[in-house]
Amino acid sequence: MHPSIRRFSPVALIASIALLALCSCASPKPVQHDQALAVVWMQRSAEYRAACEQAFASASAALPRAIADTTWSACIEQRGDAALASKSPAVVVDVDETMLDNSAFAARQIEQGAGFDAVAWADWVKERRATAIPGALAFAKAAVSLGVRVVYLTNRRCDSGDAQKPSSEESDTRANLRSLGFPIDERDGFDVVLTKGERGSGSDKASRRTIVAERFRIVQLVGDNLGDFAADTDPQKDDDAARYALQCKEVEARRAAIVTEHSAWWGTRWILIPNPSYGGFETVVRGQHGTLRAGLRTDRN
Repeated sequence: MHPSIRRFSPVALIASIALLALCSCASPKPVQHDQALAVVWMQRSAEYRAACEQAFASASAALPRAIADTTWSACIEQRGDAALASKSPAVVVDVDETMLDNSAFAARQIEQGAGFDAVAWADWVKERRATAIPGALAFAKAAVSLGVRVVYLTNRRCDSGDAQKPSSEESDTRANLRSLGFPIDERDGFDVVLTKGERGSGSDKASRRTIVAERFRIVQLVGDNLGDFAADTDPQKDDDAARYALQCKEVEARRAAIVTEHSAWWGTRWILIPNPSYGGFETVVRGQHGTLRAGLRTDRN
């Protein structure tokens, strides 16, 4: 162990362990970044790995029953589908922090003192170096072995030759998934990697879930954010700060109501992968308070 390690503050010590070999520095600076501990937890904790493995084990255990019950669907948008029983089963999975681990990208941004940056993110996607979330690959292979199609629904951008906004994110994502052994089965021509911008879709995934539901019986949804399971879980942009704060408060309450309403689905139809680094939870808090610190509760209300 480096002799200077005793001079680290607790925060600097924890951050230096995880964030890309900071231990080699003689006098590392304390890392002041709101994602630092979240990324450390995802990269280094046994608890994170256990939580992911547990979630995917629950998903795998529920699949045989989901397949056998032809009335079973995990998709709200598929309610009332008269043709449900005749459709082949599929699982719809998010990609980032659900199947692919991008914590190395987050660590880079923390080292640089930067927040999310779309250009840096696109460069990271081009590297095709994201790794598999613990348990994700085994789950995907188990689903395929049971005759279930795996459909990847992501807010990475679709490929575009637009000179103003060029993108190869879909192709790079496909290559990254394949390199890790994730199944991409499109033998019948159905696109199983549905990205943001395809068929006019935006960030809300409901319209793309509907596309999948037209072809398959969606037996499970797997994701790290509530928007991977239900619609209208994120606020709409609004330049009026007071109005936006009120909207965020309402959305936060709606998110909680969705969780309660579908309490029987968690662990069987809906599989949640832990992600403390970013997501809709952060958006609604920042929208009300400006910073996450201002949104902290100091009592147990």
